This record gives sequence, C-alpha cells and structure tokens, in this order.
Amino acid sequence: KSSNKIQEIISEKSHTIAYSPEIINVNEKQYIFNFPLHCSLVKEDDFYVIKNELIDITATGITNEEVETNFNEEFDFLFTRLNELDNNKLSKRMQNIKLAINLFVKEVN
Repeated sequence: KSSNKIQEIISEKSHTIAYSPEIINVNEKQYIFNFPLHCSLVKEDDFYVIKNELIDITATGITNEEVETNFNEEFDFLFTRLNELDNNKLSKRMQNIKLAINLFVKEVN
C-alpha cells in the first residue's frame, strides 16, 4: 500500500499548498486514480483544510494526518454513495460530481 504524506513546506501561520493524491487508502480500500486529484491544503492558525472544488469535498483536521484521514473518508463516502444511486435520483449537480469522481478513479482494491 502506498501512503500519501503531506509535508509542510512553509512555516508561516497561514498558507496554502497543493495536495494531489494519486492513491487514497481508506477503510480497507485503495482507490487508484487515473491522474492526481488536485486539491488545496490550507493551514490557518491551528487547523488544516483540504478542499477539492470539482468534486465538492472539504475536510478539516488539527494535524496533517487527521485532515488527510478525514479527506479520505469523505472521498470514500461520496464515491460509494453516488455510485449506489441511479442518476435519476440525483440532482444535475450531483450527477456531474458523480461523473467527475468516476473519471478520476481507475480502480478500487
């Protein structure tokens, strides 16, 4: 299994850096992507936020590890839930998010 590590490269109180996982490991599953999932990692005072606007996921945490774990869990929930539902039960916006998230995921192990 591969692990994504967030490395803090700026030591200011508040900053934004890129977070682009190619693999997500969560809940005994591994999501392997066709290409990196480009996100922003924002550090503000004592907390971290990872956000991807395309698939509308935002996660927060007190540490790098916590925010990454929360992001991975949100991704897993969204992918699983959207793929359980037929498109006719989703709004147009959610259908587009489902399409986008499925374009990223190459395979799930």
